[in-house]
Amino acid sequence: MKLAKRIDNIKFSPTVSLGDKARQLEKAGEKIIKLQTGESHLSTPECAKVAVTKALVANKTFYSHSKGIFELRSEICDYYNKKHNMKLDPEKNIIITPGAKQAILYAMLLLVEKGDEVIVPAPCWGTYQDIINLTEATPREVDSDVKKGFELSLDEIKKAITRKTRVIIINSPNNPTGRIIKAEDLKKLNELCKKNDIALISDEIYDKIVFDNNKFASILDFNKELDNCIYINGFSKTYAMSGWRLGFVLAKPEIIEAMTKLQQNSVTNPATFIQYGAVEAMKCAEEFTKQALAEYEEKRNFLMDEFKKLKKFKMVKPEGGIYAFIDITAVEKDSVKFCAELLDKCKVAAVPGVAFGKCSEGHIRVCFATSQQNLVDFVDRLMKNYE
Repeated sequence: MKLAKRIDNIKFSPTVSLGDKARQLEKAGEKIIKLQTGESHLSTPECAKVAVTKALVANKTFYSHSKGIFELRSEICDYYNKKHNMKLDPEKNIIITPGAKQAILYAMLLLVEKGDEVIVPAPCWGTYQDIINLTEATPREVDSDVKKGFELSLDEIKKAITRKTRVIIINSPNNPTGRIIKAEDLKKLNELCKKNDIALISDEIYDKIVFDNNKFASILDFNKELDNCIYINGFSKTYAMSGWRLGFVLAKPEIIEAMTKLQQNSVTNPATFIQYGAVEAMKCAEEFTKQALAEYEEKRNFLMDEFKKLKKFKMVKPEGGIYAFIDITAVEKDSVKFCAELLDKCKVAAVPGVAFGKCSEGHIRVCFATSQQNLVDFVDRLMKNYE
């Protein structure tokens, strides 16, 4: 059977592929420290699980509205209306999607086509570029300022804009570096996009995981009307619900309607009963999110302290998110080669930095939203094998 050429434009997800390989080694009897996947080891809040069980018992197992159940759309809109002084309409400005990744796919399918360009500040989540390639548009990777710990460079973004530029996609806190885009830079970027009629996609999936009591700047602080803007978020990171596959989009009515056509003709709607769990998570899981943040920050601090003791590895200080981005160049400049060796020699699964952009080569990404013992063992194995 002949496959369409477009499938050659995308790669296997490195994080998913590494996870599959780690599971194969575990089946063979190896004990692997799995730090490659971007999910928390914490259990989903109990109230959300109870709500899903009740929904199943109540036979909430049929199709829902293709935009998602009204209760969830309303809960999300109420939250953002209060937090950002907005006027979101749950009938017009939101769609619930089966994961934030699906939302990004919808956005790109709507906005770009062959010949268009999308600016992607790097380091960046590799899926952005693969989705852009799937649409046959061209990703324009723009390096962040490595000397400033991968800080977003507005000057480089301005230089990358051409008459073909249709979209800029940003992620803050950033995956993989944990850097947060400064409020003044976000404001300038928003103005730049409006001036040049460029769509700005803001992926803020890690917005509730911000350290050191820092104030997080959202694109919604500067663009309450959602002009030239698509806001994407979800439940995977905040509520430890990665396997539930629930995301959402806030945007202008015409964007939401177009996304609804895509959803109706692909997945129809997110799983109905799961959405009831998300409603309850938003209502009752505030204590969970506080405790989760405190634990993640403690683990970030642990790794920062431990890496100060290491001579051959340096760690970029994460301002948010759940990842440590580690400079390995004193040991090996090829991050793919190093990750293969790390898995073979240390039984640790990590993601090669090159998966996040060319400027990320010489780094690896590990997830610290795991058990304390995993982190202790990870550092110990680095010390024993490389120091």
